[in-house]
Amino acid sequence: MNLTGWCLGSLLVIVAQGPASSARPKPAQRVLTWNVDGVPQRMTVLQDDGPVLPSKEPDTRIDILSVIGPMVTTRFMQTWMGDSGGYITESMRVEYRGKYRFSLGEYLEETRQGGRVLAAILKVPDIPSKERCPSPSMVKEQPSFTKGREQLLTAGCAHPKWLTLEPEAFSILNWDDEDKVLLAIQTFHPEGMRSSNRMERVDVWLTAPPEWKPWLEAARRGEGLFEDQRDDWVRRLSPRELATVRARVTKLKHTARRKFIAETVYRAQQAPLSAADLVDEFFPEPKDGGLDLDTQWAWSDRVLYLRHTPRCRKAAEVVLREQWAPETAKAIVFNLTQCGGFYGQAPPKGCVEHAAPASCIKPWVEAQQEQERSASQFSPVNDREGSAPAE
Repeated sequence: MNLTGWCLGSLLVIVAQGPASSARPKPAQRVLTWNVDGVPQRMTVLQDDGPVLPSKEPDTRIDILSVIGPMVTTRFMQTWMGDSGGYITESMRVEYRGKYRFSLGEYLEETRQGGRVLAAILKVPDIPSKERCPSPSMVKEQPSFTKGREQLLTAGCAHPKWLTLEPEAFSILNWDDEDKVLLAIQTFHPEGMRSSNRMERVDVWLTAPPEWKPWLEAARRGEGLFEDQRDDWVRRLSPRELATVRARVTKLKHTARRKFIAETVYRAQQAPLSAADLVDEFFPEPKDGGLDLDTQWAWSDRVLYLRHTPRCRKAAEVVLREQWAPETAKAIVFNLTQCGGFYGQAPPKGCVEHAAPASCIKPWVEAQQEQERSASQFSPVNDREGSAPAE
């Protein structure tokens, strides 16, 4: 049997191959619920490479970026054809629900954090005349964005458009669970204006307004959305949906559980991260260390569910254990070749047809592990990393 037929017949999880499976599935819906001033809020979005609002205009796309309390940030993108080809316009928009309003520009001046934003802008690669600019660490100490910008321009540092900020257009990327938030603030620069009006942003950690903390805490509980979590969120079921699915899976026999997760959660509901979580829950590490065939197949499925995440390769490393059956070893190595996010060379696809797939792929896995260790040791720390920098 050829590889395609074998995978479709044995794995349950269908990899798109050939005309019969190449049609893009209809985007699944996700529902986000939260509260503003005690008033329940509800937003239905489509899963289309991220959470997207339904649009009646074929040339318009509206992405949900962040939802924190009364602040809903979207990215509005419109495309059209002109005399010289295709054009695109995109920008961020903040919609306020309820009575609350916020001016980031005024807040930066009041809290003397303008220099942080200027320093972040100066870290953007390829800024012209950058050699005339002070170091970002010096600029960071400037309390006022407006005055600091004037000083940089007087010194001949960059072009005015490179130091332009649109502070009322921002998205909340993340929160350090204390008092710092990572914001993406909209800017525009000349490179983005040549052929299209593309949105440019600068990411910077700032001290959050105190009134934001209850909204940030609610978003961390799932009653809201940080932009850094939007791709994961759209690939998961809501807590209510997951509870319903878990109750159904609990009643099924071992083999039927795997089939239900693959066909219902992964394919029909398009929630691969929830499918991976259910595999973790219902096909855990055996206490005696032995792997039954159903668990091997489920663990192979999990690799495919995680193929768009950094967890994919790690999930596949279990194939290096010795007790795998030949057919499941072949399946998990094939699914490993569908993973993304590698260091350097992609996994050798020839290992799928190798007589010993696990032994064939082992040197590549070990090389990836070593490169990952090296990268974690020498990765530079900057303002855009996952935690707020120390003061």
